[in-house]
Amino acid sequence: MAHVKTANLPFAEAIQTLRVRAEKSTYAVARKCMGWNSESPYLLIEQGRRMPDQDTIIRLVKCLDGTFADQCLLMGLAGYLPPMQVPTLAQIQKELQPIIETIQGYPYPVYLLDRSFTYWVANPAAKMLVNRMNNVDSLGEQHASAFDLSFDSRLGIANRIKNIEALRQEQVRRFKGLNVLHQHEGFYRFFLKHMQERLLPEDYQVFDTVWQSTSIEQRYTAAMQELGYIRFAVGEEVEIEFNFFADRVFFLGDFFELVCFNPVPTPANQQLAQSLFGMFQDTNESCFKIWEVADAEVILSRYLKQ
Repeated sequence: MAHVKTANLPFAEAIQTLRVRAEKSTYAVARKCMGWNSESPYLLIEQGRRMPDQDTIIRLVKCLDGTFADQCLLMGLAGYLPPMQVPTLAQIQKELQPIIETIQGYPYPVYLLDRSFTYWVANPAAKMLVNRMNNVDSLGEQHASAFDLSFDSRLGIANRIKNIEALRQEQVRRFKGLNVLHQHEGFYRFFLKHMQERLLPEDYQVFDTVWQSTSIEQRYTAAMQELGYIRFAVGEEVEIEFNFFADRVFFLGDFFELVCFNPVPTPANQQLAQSLFGMFQDTNESCFKIWEVADAEVILSRYLKQ
């Protein structure tokens, strides 16, 4: 049964949104589904005057045909999930050094993303790929993310990615999936506003459409079928194909993931990849690191705001 706790309007709004989506009345939820003697306990929840315990939240989610993501959001807003542990910049720099040294001489693009898909590290091969699109240091100064490259028309990148629709959908699905336990936190709740401030109105409209139409429950979409694949134009009628995979960096609290590209193993594509990226095999050129071109503390502060 619900118990009295400090008023929580975000929780109240979230549970009301879930009920409206399920097309159920407060009476149906309280009396018919939950088996309570009156509507009063549930009405107090939607008014932000009473907070349910964890068992009650689970029952409410089931009653309202909610998903696992819905349950995680409500648990987080109710204060039952621990906050994200954000490493300090000094810890990040120290712990990432072995990774930076390892990926420096890898011949194909490798980059490190945080929970908002902001670029923190990119090896020389990835820098070359980005430089074909725009200057990597300039992007770093703007705290660029993978979403910027996919949705910001000013960068001129999206129109060179030939499977851009599938890639955009997969980016959003992956972002929501990786952060399913952190939907209640400030960086996630204000992420749409953050992207709206970064993108042109017409670009944000595209982003918002993809965001609203994509969920982690979608399994057999075009994006899933093309998971880990990108086809990029490198010249007129010349395209290179990569498979990519992401490896989560667990020793920094699962805050980062390492994305590695490998050319699709067809003879022509591998020959093209070798001609474009062969120079980076065991190169001494340094990796791009966000803290060398921007105030990385500002990026970290976004995760600490509630």
